[in-house]
Amino acid sequence: MTFTRRIKKGDRTYVYRVQTYREKGTGKVKQNTEYLGKEVIENGKTILIPPKRKNQGAREILEYGQHVALFKLAEKFRLPQIIQDSIGHHTRIDDIGLKTTILAINKITAGFTIGSIANWYSRSSLKTRLDITSDDFTEKKVRNILELLVKHNPDVTGLIEEGLAARIKELNGDDLDTVVYDLTALIYHGDKNELAQYGHAYKTSGEKQINVVIGITKKNMLPLHHKVLSGKIVSVSTIHSFVKELKVFGVEKAILVLDRGFYSKRNVREILDGKHDVIGALSSNLKLTKEALTNSVDIENSRYRIRYPGDVLFSKEFVEDDIRVIVYHDPARKSRQLQRLYEDLNEIENKLDGLAGKQYEQYYVLKEEIKGICGVYLDHFKIKYENSTHGCSFTFRMKHKSVQRVTNRFGKTVLFTSTGLDVASVLKLYREKDVVEKVFQLMKGKGMVPINASTESSTKARILLNYLGYLLLSLLRQKLDEDFTLQKALTRLGQVREVVYKDNSQELPELTKNQKTILKKLNML
Repeated sequence: MTFTRRIKKGDRTYVYRVQTYREKGTGKVKQNTEYLGKEVIENGKTILIPPKRKNQGAREILEYGQHVALFKLAEKFRLPQIIQDSIGHHTRIDDIGLKTTILAINKITAGFTIGSIANWYSRSSLKTRLDITSDDFTEKKVRNILELLVKHNPDVTGLIEEGLAARIKELNGDDLDTVVYDLTALIYHGDKNELAQYGHAYKTSGEKQINVVIGITKKNMLPLHHKVLSGKIVSVSTIHSFVKELKVFGVEKAILVLDRGFYSKRNVREILDGKHDVIGALSSNLKLTKEALTNSVDIENSRYRIRYPGDVLFSKEFVEDDIRVIVYHDPARKSRQLQRLYEDLNEIENKLDGLAGKQYEQYYVLKEEIKGICGVYLDHFKIKYENSTHGCSFTFRMKHKSVQRVTNRFGKTVLFTSTGLDVASVLKLYREKDVVEKVFQLMKGKGMVPINASTESSTKARILLNYLGYLLLSLLRQKLDEDFTLQKALTRLGQVREVVYKDNSQELPELTKNQKTILKKLNML
């Protein structure tokens, strides 16, 4: 006879299967008991959670969370199939769609080192779900895939992007209406790559760079098109040619959202002459910007207030030489900037006071110490050095006009636009660019930099994998709510492992609450 026994302890109910039998020889009634798990109530229904298996029979423990989550998103988007349909008939490499997708996942989760991909795949739960083996990722086979991805005849990268654009249009037709244009500089560590040149990043990094421009749909922030360019400062002609290329992907009319990378009034005029709808930020060192700020000293006035969700903002609009310029003022941001500035200046003054009475034997030692204390605020102080028989000392004072010039810009954003949109809509479109920049920063931390490939083709292949990885991260971000940032979700997923037992059964060990929440959002639980 077999029956089920439930034992309640506190708010938990434990379930057992009980089988009775008579012992041979004595005739006594005995029981065999098997623990089935505990009952819990979810969404009004009682479900049984089976017990976790012991690891005694475990064959291996595999990386599960990030790999499987990103692959499931790729499958739902049909990324492997899109790549296969786009370029499969141009190569003898089997399952090129699957293999390229796996390499993209590797690029953004492990950084992509050609010689270690086979080992990485052997430790991934993907190998238990796909008809692909570690032998498919030998160094030679991976190089063959990379060579294919940058093939020019036909343009393999272009074919893949066309397939992706068609899918984006199929899922969200209006997603192609507005494209955010972004440029990022990738630091190059090497000396052989012809793409690597000295550009605007040289001032901060001292290194050569390679530029990547990317077009991203505004609504869902999905990558639509990208180009890898020389590290020299990109000209306005790059924007014009990029817009023409977007038409291949079905973008007939785009609003380009640009950063502060164009440093002259002439550049702005050239952009506007391209007849594109443009929203861009003006650099603070432009005469046009300074004039706009000077004319906006009275901006914090009720007549200039605009209704903007979640913020109290003001704006003033000007037309300078047929250029529509809008100054925005955010009092809350100004307050935060002032607080941070004066806290930093107070700290610097206290440290300088502590040094002021000391004598230094060598002038350059004192100068370097002061430079280290002041940092980026050095221009806000007048330092006077004095030499005597006892050594070198100094006095200092704050340059108040220098500080005032900086604080006058606090809380201000100066944009130009060729659109006829109202000032609130212009700012909203520009601010959405921040999402793109944050994903770019994440991508740089996920294998995009540093670049040390020695050839142009190898560089472009790796960046294409990053571009596809960017797509997967964007798809993941869409699944999350405000409780989880993209980075937080990736961190939690990266901690999820899968146990494979000797009988080939699989099991996820105990999950945290956050891990369960994320996996449920991705329909993985």
